[in-house]
Amino acid sequence: MKLLLSLLSFTFVIFYLFLSIFALFRGWKNRANQIFAVFSLLLAAWALGYTFIFSAADMAEVLSWYRFSAVGWNLASAAGFHLWFVLTRKRPRKFHILLPVLFYIPGMIFLSLSLSGALYAYGFIPASYGWKELVNSSDPWVIAYNLFQLSFAVTGIVMLLRWLRQNRNSVKIRIQTVIMIVTILISTVLTFLSNYFSSALGWDIPPLGHIFFGVWAFGIWISIIRYRLMNLTPEIVTDEITSKMMDILILVDPQGNVLKTNPRAEELLGYTQKDLIGKQFSPLVHEKDQFFRLILKIREQYIPFTNELHLVSRKHELIPVSLYATVVKDNLGDNAGFVIVAHDIREMKALKKEVAERKKAQDELKNTYAELETEKNKLKIRNEIYEHELSLARAIQMQFIPKASPSPDIAFYYHPMEEVGGDFFDMVRYPDGGIGIFLSDVSGHGVPAALITSMIKSVTLQFSMELSDPAEFLYLMNDFLYGFTGGNFITAFYGIYRPEQKEFIYANAGHLPPLLIRKDSVTAIGEDKKGVPLGVLSSREIKEGDRKYINQKLAVEEGSKLVFCTDGLTETVSIRDNRTNPEEFGTAYLNSVLIELFPMPVPIFIERLVQRLMDFRNSDRFDDDICMICLDIPLKKRAGK
Repeated sequence: MKLLLSLLSFTFVIFYLFLSIFALFRGWKNRANQIFAVFSLLLAAWALGYTFIFSAADMAEVLSWYRFSAVGWNLASAAGFHLWFVLTRKRPRKFHILLPVLFYIPGMIFLSLSLSGALYAYGFIPASYGWKELVNSSDPWVIAYNLFQLSFAVTGIVMLLRWLRQNRNSVKIRIQTVIMIVTILISTVLTFLSNYFSSALGWDIPPLGHIFFGVWAFGIWISIIRYRLMNLTPEIVTDEITSKMMDILILVDPQGNVLKTNPRAEELLGYTQKDLIGKQFSPLVHEKDQFFRLILKIREQYIPFTNELHLVSRKHELIPVSLYATVVKDNLGDNAGFVIVAHDIREMKALKKEVAERKKAQDELKNTYAELETEKNKLKIRNEIYEHELSLARAIQMQFIPKASPSPDIAFYYHPMEEVGGDFFDMVRYPDGGIGIFLSDVSGHGVPAALITSMIKSVTLQFSMELSDPAEFLYLMNDFLYGFTGGNFITAFYGIYRPEQKEFIYANAGHLPPLLIRKDSVTAIGEDKKGVPLGVLSSREIKEGDRKYINQKLAVEEGSKLVFCTDGLTETVSIRDNRTNPEEFGTAYLNSVLIELFPMPVPIFIERLVQRLMDFRNSDRFDDDICMICLDIPLKKRAGK
């Protein structure tokens, strides 16, 4: 039994020494590693003392090794607490040197008492396992020592729980905390049972605290090895960087087997690390022949390559990547494997495609714009030609319009809506003193209307002097126009005023009737006997129908006026209020204006009528051609007057 306990204790001496060397080897400049190394050395001193206590030959040897072990069991808890403090707290800079001193002061006091024989075991007696400690459990120093050890354990657990709460999202810290809390609880409970309560309760159990503290040390060691506690090594940094890489990283041995992958590779390819490690990398590449040629090249020439290839995912999806591969050499310069980094270029390809499509669209738009500009220029030229032709047509048409009145008793106003209009009038003086007045209104405007008015002018020039019968003149005009108006129709009015007879003979082809103005009245004449507009039916069809061209005779009164116009006058609308249903100049309003202007001479009469029309519309621009003629039937001068 003695030999077994001595060998077991010595085994833990070796274990603690290993932990100390291991900690310093991982980074001797690191404060946590330094403290853990001291902690392990103190446990080694504790275990070494008890290695020889169990097999000691006499009391003197027991006391000698007991005092040696006191260094370990008095200061190990303080070193462990110091380690927790360094790991779990952000130390204020001005206290980072003073606080550790405070941790060790109680342990130093208890160590001095132990060396003087005043603390803990006041003696030893032989036992089956070697020597049994005699402890006075009611001794104040023993109680203080146990409370000191217990307070370090409890405070350390509280610090670990606080550390866990501050880093609740870290799985690694959660596992580390659980390991250290569980191991310190096991170590503390078992140590108190074997080293304190066994003596207090009279149990025949050997003191094994130096072995049970190995559970705590083992927990810290596991945290270092598996969960990278305390030290920031190049390996840790490398693993951390590769785990956060957005590119695929795969390490491959010289035979092409996967050694290691990063999380991005697993995420993108859909494989776990277990699925990939030890398997050939080449099946993951779609272009295998090309990949093998590239690998062979870098294997022979040690030249890295970058190429666009496709990786095959677990779902057999082809993922386009920019793949970089290079050789890793060992210390002797031989090929130790390959590092393969693959960057997912799907977004880049989609972006390039989008850019290409946008460029194509821009080029097409540019070409379309250029074509539009060309067409615009052509259209501009055509418009200029058209406008020039319209100007010529207007100039020609204006030649058709009388320049002056054939009588001082007649005044007129003509204003086409466009360059050339559809309204036309003409006046003819007959040899017998009669005056022929012709008005027409072609449906539509522009060049077609102007061509029709030119045909009308041609007829009036040729036949107006030969035909003094208005109805026959309209039939003749209709014969010339029918079939040549392109779907347009023409309203027309022709009348002959004979001043000597004070009579007015007229015929109407669907035109607005003349207005007879007296001092206090306005009357539309012949409104019920309007014939068919010109160009709609043949003259034969018109004569067979009920809307023939009929001559009507009006005996005009002296001092009255006759007003002839096209519908542009009565249908002019006001734009003053920009209303949905604007007001028309209309017959009623026109009649009131005509009565108001009746006393004025015909030139002023026409001038004022035009001005009233513009005032009503609130503009000098109209939506239709405007044509109006005023004939005054003056009072006959008495003899001698």
